[in-house]
Amino acid sequence: MADKKKILVSLPTAFLAEVDALLETEEITRSEFVRRAMRFYMDEKRKEKIRLQMEQGYREMGEINLEIARACHCADTETMLRYEENLG
Repeated sequence: MADKKKILVSLPTAFLAEVDALLETEEITRSEFVRRAMRFYMDEKRKEKIRLQMEQGYREMGEINLEIARACHCADTETMLRYEENLG
């Protein structure tokens, strides 16, 4: 138990009763429940951070991709006009 640290957590009585009822069903201890809840919360925060980074990246790349698309559209239009001129 040297690598563990005890903590004290205060909870409203009704909430603790609800948690304890769940723990009976799940057959886990309060400590295990708190560990799982904390791990879940931390994992969700990491996912949220990644989602925000991806969203920012997609926005930045969206602007770059739009510029590329506009440039290619102009080039395609010019090519099409020259092609039609050569046909005529």
